[in-house]
Amino acid sequence: MSVVAFRDGTMAADTSGECNDRRLPGTKLLTNGTIIVGMAGDDADAQRAARWVLDGADPAKPIVWFPWESGSWKPNFGLLVWDTHSLTYWGSTFVPAPVIPVVRGRGLFYAIGCGAEAALGAMHMGATAEEAVRVAMHVNVGVWGDVETMKLP
Repeated sequence: MSVVAFRDGTMAADTSGECNDRRLPGTKLLTNGTIIVGMAGDDADAQRAARWVLDGADPAKPIVWFPWESGSWKPNFGLLVWDTHSLTYWGSTFVPAPVIPVVRGRGLFYAIGCGAEAALGAMHMGATAEEAVRVAMHVNVGVWGDVETMKLP
């Protein structure tokens, strides 16, 4: 359960995490200094996919999933990727999709995760990415913890 929000060059996320029905805080934002990746979905899947994107997303070097992850199993994650020029969404198809402005004239903002609807609503009303994550924490039980933010230089 999570929310990752982006607005005006800043990405923000909650620090909630779960493992075996236990709440464990963790980071959802990673960077290599030139891009920021915000993660939602299964933490292990999202971490592997995010590190692959941070390492250049080379199709010749695909992500190595565990051997038991085969057959009908599919990874479950969503990534929001910002590189100062574009914002893209990466899902389990591993094909980046450009994010277009939600409302023309209000700048580029977007959110993913179970708290995305609350965060998007907040940003429609002018909230920053950090404020949008805080709103999602108030209305979605799966979004909790602290708020972390990241911005590229």
